[in-house]
Amino acid sequence: MSSRRTCLSTLWALTALVLLSLVLGACAAPGPTSPGAAAANPGDQEASSTPGVGGSAIGFIFVGPRDDYGYNQAAYLGSEVVAQAFPELEILRAENVPENQEAERVMENMIRNGARIMFPTSYGHLDPALEVAKRHPEVIFEHQGGLKTAENLGTYFGTIWEVVYLSGVAAGRMTQSGKLGYIVSFPIPQVLLNINAFTLGAQSVNPDIQTIVVFTASWCDPGQQAEATNSLIAQGVDVLTQHQDCTKTIIETAERNQVMSVGYHADRPPGLGARRGVGASHLHGSFGGGGLRQPCLPDGAGLSHPSRQRRDSADCRPRRNGCGHPECVADGANMGPT
Repeated sequence: MSSRRTCLSTLWALTALVLLSLVLGACAAPGPTSPGAAAANPGDQEASSTPGVGGSAIGFIFVGPRDDYGYNQAAYLGSEVVAQAFPELEILRAENVPENQEAERVMENMIRNGARIMFPTSYGHLDPALEVAKRHPEVIFEHQGGLKTAENLGTYFGTIWEVVYLSGVAAGRMTQSGKLGYIVSFPIPQVLLNINAFTLGAQSVNPDIQTIVVFTASWCDPGQQAEATNSLIAQGVDVLTQHQDCTKTIIETAERNQVMSVGYHADRPPGLGARRGVGASHLHGSFGGGGLRQPCLPDGAGLSHPSRQRRDSADCRPRRNGCGHPECVADGANMGPT
């Protein structure tokens, strides 16, 4: 795979993490004022009670380690951009935070330590964040990729499926067997959007290509990842990709079997996956744009995952704004067992 394809895919990769500086710019804490000035200006007291304002820190929680060559590494890099943008604020970080009440405990501790803006970065951190948000109306929560909101909790995500489509085009050009493999975590909208995009990108250059999908029911389980990779290779797959938090095991297992792999979330570190020719990674920082768009899906998409109720084809047709149902999966994506 040429380096030009790799650069093209990385250039167009967008994630919600690039919005961090913009979000925090609107919520940044005001400069210190003396007690006398606060008393003389009642407006200052009103500002101090505004959600997200008046804190001394910003909190980030991650479901995995910052060096997972994937999702958490990308999210951690986003927190570093925030630290550079707001040097006057302390950046509180916690890695390997499970998606349960432990996440609540960690966020509560960060709030006690001055955080008035919280970034719970894993999909499963949403419900714990909603609970903490109820108890702390003075804190702003920005959840990455969630589908629920509250008065002081918002969600965000980037259109990374656009570059996943380009990765599919590259994979469609490289496959000899016409079989692509996709190792994913859970059947949530972001995952299904990427399966859609990758399959349709590959089929744009070869309509007969098939994508075989395996669900691991885990964000990072190296044992399951290796088993899934070997199973797909045994079925004739010669190009693999993934939607996992940690990416190293799949890339290395593919490498040992002389199979191409497509990366996700983060750039390939030196020495890892020489046969990984393309990948969708995240850019960090401010950018000019029109904000987030609703997930758009192509006409004719149909749900085929066994754990979800099959939807009428009308549900998957483009809506008035050009978007379809986020739980639909493209034809040609063969969904394996969870």
